[in-house]
Amino acid sequence: MKNSLSLIVATKDRPVELKRMLASVAFGTTLPDEIIIVDGGQKPADFMAKEFPGLHIQYMRCVPPSAAKQRNLGVLSASPSATLLGFLDDDTTLPGESIEEMMNFWENADDNVGGASFNLMNSPPLAYSNLKLMPLARRL
Repeated sequence: MKNSLSLIVATKDRPVELKRMLASVAFGTTLPDEIIIVDGGQKPADFMAKEFPGLHIQYMRCVPPSAAKQRNLGVLSASPSATLLGFLDDDTTLPGESIEEMMNFWENADDNVGGASFNLMNSPPLAYSNLKLMPLARRL
């Protein structure tokens, strides 16, 4: 059975980043079956769906914003035929073969595999990341 992928993207007031992420998906070697954008921003970004006619985009609002609530709404809105749900941050960009490689992984995965993720190659450094090296943080 061929898998069906629904990508869920929670966003809030980041249209430039969202557009860059959608462009990276649109130019990939394999497209998801649907992308669900759940927008918690003050200014709706519903125009993004028109900018990427090759992508099946479902757009919805979620105000007040809450990343967890937005992602949960995306899960509830996913197509019933979706066999895989993926979550992308609105500022992520994917190399062209990323989704194809992930789908290949799932086509060959054992039934006992419950999840998989991409490794971010160029993640920006986190603010105050050196705090994690403190003895108290390590003990916690």
